[in-house]
Amino acid sequence: MATLSHPKSDRYQRYSEDFIAYHRLNPHVYDMVKDLAYKAYWSGQKRTSMKRIFEVIRWETDLKTIGKFKLNNTYTADYARLVMDKNEWAVGLFETRKSPQTHLDYG
Repeated sequence: MATLSHPKSDRYQRYSEDFIAYHRLNPHVYDMVKDLAYKAYWSGQKRTSMKRIFEVIRWETDLKTIGKFKLNNTYTADYARLVMDKNEWAVGLFETRKSPQTHLDYG
């Protein structure tokens, strides 16, 4: 499971485990997020917002997920990092801040 190197990361550790659990139960969410990020990139956008992508998914799709929330806004930063980590074309597409979660392994 994910480990954190930040010494005062207790409140982030629960959040990170929640995201990882959600991601594993709902891999199709990542696919939708990645596809919309790629459309933004392909259309020439140098930057886009994961919150914008979440709103597009909410309004324009019939997304079904397992969990308390269809899409939890708390996960926007993690999805932005995940897309950039797994797709060379997406590096720099999202602006992120340093976080204790930056070095997680999402599997």
